[in-house]
Amino acid sequence: MNIGMVGGGRAAAVLMDYFTRIPSVDVGILCDLSEDAPGVLRARELGIKTTKDLSNVLRWSQLEILVELTGSSGVQAKIFRARQETDSHWDVITSGGAKILCEMIDAQTRQIGGIAEDICRQLKDLSSQAGHAQTRIHTADGNVAKLLREAHMVTVNGRIEASRLGQAGAGFAALVGRLDDLIKQITEAAKDISAASDENRSMLEQLSRSEQHLREQLVQGNTTQNEPTAAPAKSVGKMKDPAPPKTKDTAPLGELLRV
Repeated sequence: MNIGMVGGGRAAAVLMDYFTRIPSVDVGILCDLSEDAPGVLRARELGIKTTKDLSNVLRWSQLEILVELTGSSGVQAKIFRARQETDSHWDVITSGGAKILCEMIDAQTRQIGGIAEDICRQLKDLSSQAGHAQTRIHTADGNVAKLLREAHMVTVNGRIEASRLGQAGAGFAALVGRLDDLIKQITEAAKDISAASDENRSMLEQLSRSEQHLREQLVQGNTTQNEPTAAPAKSVGKMKDPAPPKTKDTAPLGELLRV
């Protein structure tokens, strides 16, 4: 669906950002007199063609829907007249309809923002709980390592005592050997736990960064959202084509928009 837009205010920027997220919609051209209007600047960032000449929009061969955002009755009259005279089949969304679209987008954005805020809080709580658990794991890992070192010293002393006893200490020596093997197995298991703990710590850090990034995006989105983005002040509620003027309009179709 190919869309052309007339009027480059903040409403145009909002609608362009929304339309560009829809794969089946293509905003092909934007018309406005101002070089630094918010919509014009956003269109350039998005690679959308801009023009000051209304006829460039009206004569765009691929035009399917024209979104009129100026709220100017003169501009609207030119648009509807051009559609009648050329027997064009593209549709028109006037500033009234565009305003409703903006309000719907704003409501949707606020709803999504609320959901994202809830996700941020849950991520933060989950990260905090996991962080406390990670601290306990780290402490336990240190305690296990300390106990293993002490157990190893016990086996060393046991071997010494078994050696002093000679043949009488053979059974004791075998027991010490088995204990030493168990300590080695426990040591390897403790290393696995320590490695898993390190991986968990890394995941927690990544989770924290993701939560922070999402919150920053929310703040940025709220800042943009709180800026005035209303459609043009003057809104035409009727969607029917106005009747052609009785007197011939001598102004050329390509005349610059007067808003």
